Amino acid sequence: MSLTEQEISDFKTEALELLDVAEKSLLSLDQGGTLCQGYDIIFRSFHNLKGGAGMMEMEQLQSHTHELESTLLPFKGLSSMPKGHVSYFLRGIDAARNILEGRSVEFCYNVAPPAEAQATPPTPSSTPPSAVVSDEALSEFVDECEEIIERLSKDLRELETGDVKKNLIDQIYRDAHSLKGGAYLFAYKGLGDLAHAMESALEPVRAETHQISHEFIDGLFKCVKLMEIELRSIQNKSPNEKLSRIIPAMCQALGTFAKNLVPVAKPSPQETSKVANEDKLTPALPATPTVSAAPDEASASIRVPVALLDRLMTLMGEMVLVRNQVLQFSTQSEDLDFHNLSQRLNVVTSEIQEEMMKTRMQPIGNVLAKFHRVVRDLSQELGKKIALSLAGAETELDKSLLEAIKDPLTHIIRNSCDHGIEAPETRLAAGKPEVGAISVKSYHEGGQVVIEVTDDGKGLDRDALIRKALEKSLITESQASQLSD
Repeated sequence: MSLTEQEISDFKTEALELLDVAEKSLLSLDQGGTLCQGYDIIFRSFHNLKGGAGMMEMEQLQSHTHELESTLLPFKGLSSMPKGHVSYFLRGIDAARNILEGRSVEFCYNVAPPAEAQATPPTPSSTPPSAVVSDEALSEFVDECEEIIERLSKDLRELETGDVKKNLIDQIYRDAHSLKGGAYLFAYKGLGDLAHAMESALEPVRAETHQISHEFIDGLFKCVKLMEIELRSIQNKSPNEKLSRIIPAMCQALGTFAKNLVPVAKPSPQETSKVANEDKLTPALPATPTVSAAPDEASASIRVPVALLDRLMTLMGEMVLVRNQVLQFSTQSEDLDFHNLSQRLNVVTSEIQEEMMKTRMQPIGNVLAKFHRVVRDLSQELGKKIALSLAGAETELDKSLLEAIKDPLTHIIRNSCDHGIEAPETRLAAGKPEVGAISVKSYHEGGQVVIEVTDDGKGLDRDALIRKALEKSLITESQASQLSD
């Protein structure tokens, strides 16, 4: 696999973050902390790093983290870890850092298992261990899965357009692998099986031995939809018995789709010879200078609980009140220094307030992007051809507002698909394009954010609406006769 410098740099950054997380948990154990929650954090760090190293074809790092992961397995379910084992894993983390930096590493993996360990390591069960997983860990797991599923949906849409790029396939494969690891770690077998089936189905496409098909992509979309449903049941701690029957069938179907993929046609001997000759000429060509892009500082981020932001916003409100009292008092004082300090306090407080407001602001595109899936699924279900276009996705709104408008907007979009856009044959008969168009536009106007949803469908049926309003006794016959369009 050909990797860019940016991809390698991004992986190293992510890998170092995983190692830091594991190291922090191990140091907590060394200070007398319990292993109950720390185990999951350490195991997930090793597992994700192993998966990422495999994707990046860093075999030594993959093998090393696999050994660490295997050594850690017998500790599952135990309450503590001996200091000797803590030191072993800390040395393992240091060795992993050295491997990332390209240094030579010699590491001894011979370490005795814990005396209390079971003879066989525990395997994922089909029943979610809600009694074992803390609410905080579950919330973090769900958030991570939601991000992965959202990326999978976005990447599959891009794949469906016919833009089959190697790095895009790798990204989908990598996300499926990460989701599988997390799900199995928390013993959510159904979710893990779906991710594993997607990962396995992608292997011939990723190896560039088989061509992707519409049926195959459609199967991946259905798999992602089941992942979403299963994740909701995990979040609500309410196992879905129906899913336990559907998931195995979906996994089997994905395997069938993968087997039915058409092999990539091998180039003829003449073409192979031509490519070989071109390869021989390549060193003679002048190298194109490349500019190394500086790391994007804006891409560095941390996850902060919403409750903490709410608390900071409350404190900010109190600070503004105190600022206002100081300003009012300063107008009654003749002390020039106090007056200048109060004005400085005013400026700084205003700047802090403005920056604090930004911490809760998110681009509306985070919500709008999900409607591509809604429209795609509905268009197939209804037998219609519908294209969705988005504008102003960068417009920002408060997080709580985004959550509040998500369901109403989804309802409006569904109505456009269900009742607005006509069937292809009806549109053609009316002289319209076969593909219906839905547009969602967001923009600032008059100090407000406006979200505009339009479609080129048949519009609302005035008589049908009046009949429905009369049936529900919302209006009278006399009122109906006086209503304008």
